[in-house]
Amino acid sequence: MAVLDLIEQRNGYVVGFRLLAVVLFVSLGLLQSHCQGSRGQKLFCGVAVVAVALLVVTLVLDLLAR
Repeated sequence: MAVLDLIEQRNGYVVGFRLLAVVLFVSLGLLQSHCQGSRGQKLFCGVAVVAVALLVVTLVLDLLAR
C-alpha cells in the first residue's frame, strides 16, 4: 500500500505511517519467531510495548494535525 500511495502522490504522513506499520509488524514477527525462553519473551514484550507506544503516538499526532 505504501508503494501505491507513493505512486498516487499521497500525503507524506500517510506513506510514513504505512511504512512504520510495515516495519513494526515485520520486526515483531521476526522477533516472535526467534525469541524463545524467558529472556526472549521479556525482549519480545519490551519491543511490543515500544511498537504499541509508537502507534499510539502516531495516531495522537495525526488527530492533532487535523
